[in-house]
Amino acid sequence: MPNPTYPTTHGQSKTPTYGRWKGMRQRALALKGKNAKWYKNISICAGWDNFENFLQDMGQLPSPQHQLDRIDNSGGYWCGRCIECLNLNHSLNCRWATSKQQNRNRSNNRIITYQGISLPAAEWAERLNVPYKQFHRHLQHGLSVEQAVATLSP
Repeated sequence: MPNPTYPTTHGQSKTPTYGRWKGMRQRALALKGKNAKWYKNISICAGWDNFENFLQDMGQLPSPQHQLDRIDNSGGYWCGRCIECLNLNHSLNCRWATSKQQNRNRSNNRIITYQGISLPAAEWAERLNVPYKQFHRHLQHGLSVEQAVATLSP
């Protein structure tokens, strides 16, 4: 039986999901450190001040390889359903992502629009089955996507 003097806890403080939530808070709330400059304007909505709300919205970490990723890098860690998010018209801005997904979601990626679809150059290279480094180099030298693919395809 729980002790009424102390509130019960969620019992998840040793789980990987809790670790990711705690890391999010440390990144966004830290004013110092080597990565502080990348997170200085990143907010966490009021709904995610509480781990249990975060867990309800995001679910458990799918695998140890997944990290918490902001879908829109210019946005914050938003649940999309708390009063703060509703008042500010914020939608859910997080997902569990692999390193590959996170790397393709970086703000310094070169985005290529080809056949009406905009994707990072690395994803286009993968989809077009051409080596990324050579593909990127060709694009840097002014070749169009079509020219780069024609040059690199067997």
